[in-house]
Amino acid sequence: MDDQDNRATDSPSTVPFQRPGETPTLELQGRTVACVGFHDPELEALLVPAGATVRSPHEPEVDLLIVDSVGTDADSLREQLPVGIMERLQSGAIQVVGKSQLEMFFDEHHEGVRSLYSRSMVADLLGVPVSTIRSWQRRGLIQPVSNISKLPYFDFEEVLAAKQIATLVELGLEPKAIESNLRRLASWLPELQRPLNQLSILVDGKDILLRQAGGLVEPGGQRRLDFEHRETDGDQTDWEAEANILPFAASQPADLNMHSRVDEYIELAEQLEGAGELSEAIEVYRSLQLAFGPDADICLRVGELLFRIGDCEAARERFYMAIELDETMVEARAALGCVLAEIGQYEHAISALQGALEYHTDYADVHFQLARLQQADRNFQQAIRHWERFVTLSPTGPWADEARSQLQFLKMKLGSAAD
Repeated sequence: MDDQDNRATDSPSTVPFQRPGETPTLELQGRTVACVGFHDPELEALLVPAGATVRSPHEPEVDLLIVDSVGTDADSLREQLPVGIMERLQSGAIQVVGKSQLEMFFDEHHEGVRSLYSRSMVADLLGVPVSTIRSWQRRGLIQPVSNISKLPYFDFEEVLAAKQIATLVELGLEPKAIESNLRRLASWLPELQRPLNQLSILVDGKDILLRQAGGLVEPGGQRRLDFEHRETDGDQTDWEAEANILPFAASQPADLNMHSRVDEYIELAEQLEGAGELSEAIEVYRSLQLAFGPDADICLRVGELLFRIGDCEAARERFYMAIELDETMVEARAALGCVLAEIGQYEHAISALQGALEYHTDYADVHFQLARLQQADRNFQQAIRHWERFVTLSPTGPWADEARSQLQFLKMKLGSAAD
């Protein structure tokens, strides 16, 4: 059967759309969503954390269609959708909303899709080490919106900024150069609270062009015409209608007068880590502690690096030392639990993680790890309790899908055993 035979040909010409201009009432959790006639990665990036699964419009389990315009009619959809989907659409089994309406929904319900993310969650989303996120935070490239038991949490906007930074780093730009130029940009355009999110970023070799509403911005004020975006409206400012270049050097010499000796050590260690020289970074941190004394945060950093090079026993001792220096450091307790589990000391791992909860009862990462360990140890009721708590605390986080899947599996398993 060819594609033409697979299309609906006799469906009514009406489609049950939400009325134009009306913000749709949506429950995205557990929905299977498909975009018809367009592809928007940024919109999908909101759908997935909100609990929806994005699929092709040809998948039979789809129950929500997003169209490019609420004016899309059935004839247009009939050319793009299989017969089965079209029949379910006409019967009302599939909800249809326009892209602009969905954006309105997210605007009005943003708190529901922008939960808080720990450093490890942000790192997992971006595929980078936790230490990288810590380095960006230290430079002020991303800023936590809250701190609980010394554990920083980032909102959805900061995660988007982190994604922009990761892209720039992949293109060969160093975090120090990004920090320097963003500082200049902020002083020239103080109204921009989050320039990495508010400005579109274009990369040309080692230069970065920052665009907002058709203009390119340079902290120094030098201007060029942006021939690709000449259209402006009466509401745009001069800097939005003209182009400027913001150069980002591949590397810049350190200004030794800007930082303390401790910051110099940390800067060097982070540079070595970024270059993949983990053992050398460890030695710099050790030298730092020899010079200035033991520090819980540095012990945590060393432990993470040791874990990454596979020296779990040494990492364990560093995490223990971090806790001895600061018993309230829940991040070190969580890291200790993970490394103990890695070397097979499951009871001690559970104890370490439970100790973290004593200081931070709503530490979602720890509930996730405890759920895994309890499930592996066949303590299913305890595992369910931690899976449920994790989903409550982080309904839109990067591990939410796995948590819900495991929770459903365990409940079905226990239900079958009861029967």
